Amino acid sequence: MMDELAEHIEKTESDDYADGYLQASASKVLMKILYGARTARFDLLRAVCQLATQITKWDAHCDKRLHRLVCYINCTIELRMVGWIGDAPSDVTPQLYADADFAGCTMTVRSTSGVSLTSWGPDTRFPLQGISKKQTCASHSTPEAEIVAAGLALRSVGVPALDM
Repeated sequence: MMDELAEHIEKTESDDYADGYLQASASKVLMKILYGARTARFDLLRAVCQLATQITKWDAHCDKRLHRLVCYINCTIELRMVGWIGDAPSDVTPQLYADADFAGCTMTVRSTSGVSLTSWGPDTRFPLQGISKKQTCASHSTPEAEIVAAGLALRSVGVPALDM
């Protein structure tokens, strides 16, 4: 199948809007990668989520992006999140981080928010949750995109984490 995919990519090199060869199986592949990304590889979330938005309009360009993502995973297979806990529960605090890019999606000019929740202590570093989500609005500046990301972090992760 990889030989057929490589052949298809070569044929459609000049036409990114040709039908995608992997359209029939792309959603299955992406959801398997998404499962691994949510549990052990937060670095893959943005790429997988961006490709998942293209499922209904899959083309040869999406084939190339999925192939590149799988090649990246294959080359970085040894990377994974590692956490350790060495403190009493009273010494551990949740740390919430939010970040955004500015107009990261070239088609919609919308930014992407990134959120990370981590347990933090003198001898504790344990990742709890990560989110990568396209923003629902088009921001006019980087600070505006950052404020939207902070709002997402507080609303979807920070307030529920108050129970900790």
